[in-house]
Amino acid sequence: MMHRLLLLLFFLPVISLQASAPMTWRGLMLDSGRQYQTVECIEALLDSMAVRGMNTFHWHLTENDGWRMAVRFAPRLTSVGAYVADGPEQQGFYTRRQMKHIVRYARRRGITVVPEIDLPGHSASLISAYPGFGCSKDVVCPANPDLLPFLKRVLDEVCDIFPSPYIHLGGDEVNHSAWRECEACQHLMQEKGISDEASLQVWFERQLVDHLARRHRTAILWEDVLYETSAPLPPNLVVQWWNYRSKGELGLREALSRNIPVIMSSNYYCYLNFPETPWGGYGRERTCTAENIRRNPSYKLYDPQNQLILGMEACLWTDYNLTQNLLGERLFPRLDILAKQMREP
Repeated sequence: MMHRLLLLLFFLPVISLQASAPMTWRGLMLDSGRQYQTVECIEALLDSMAVRGMNTFHWHLTENDGWRMAVRFAPRLTSVGAYVADGPEQQGFYTRRQMKHIVRYARRRGITVVPEIDLPGHSASLISAYPGFGCSKDVVCPANPDLLPFLKRVLDEVCDIFPSPYIHLGGDEVNHSAWRECEACQHLMQEKGISDEASLQVWFERQLVDHLARRHRTAILWEDVLYETSAPLPPNLVVQWWNYRSKGELGLREALSRNIPVIMSSNYYCYLNFPETPWGGYGRERTCTAENIRRNPSYKLYDPQNQLILGMEACLWTDYNLTQNLLGERLFPRLDILAKQMREP
């Protein structure tokens, strides 16, 4: 994988960034939760980003399949949570020293590392390590009185390792039915005057977003937090629009109507895990060619005059055992098109 990325680097033409004002946020997300990648692989990826004028590495560090971030006060997160899956390259974690190295390596290339701790869903690895924190196998229980203090300590360590002004808290694809069936959650909702489970998620996210604000950080959440509730969202927040496949432009429009800054990642077009031809669990209806990307809604809807639109991010999820040796062919040449859209909106 590393050699393939480096080979592509050496044969790239020199890029001029002077053609027009680039987007502020020119990002790439890597999912290290489902599949673990080596430090050397991530270094090569950062090199590839730098030569393409990209400036934000969104690092998805927790997932059902693995908790990848070492946490000093909670070693079970990695001693258990990093080893819950048994597929190829699905086991392992990053030490504090390795993560700080990645931060420095990226900084020298003009790239900010934005970590993601995905909550309250996609949390099977956390719950495997600490079963009392779950309402189900993959959704945490907001009513557990020990959960939020625990997560705030985790975020304190995240902030200590990653100096990024942004911390991603996930928030997508939460199974609210787990809370509907949980007596403790229903009691908490009654106690707090929370009307429905979607509003319970907003309440839960607010506790973490407010904690990050006290650390002078801005939280990012996936667009899912915008739906099924009128509960007001905290002010210290950016939304990442992704679900174009199911909801079209709704996430973008909803965020802007609420005066919330947005990162644009319309899937089909920005999701490079979608293969060019059917593969694994991706049927023909979930493929994305280079020609598709040229019609990218995130690119077409970008408005440089609207300061709420921060920019664009490509995403590389690693489900269906998308291992290191396959990353290069998913990234290139489609990432070149997306990077050009980010540089020359």
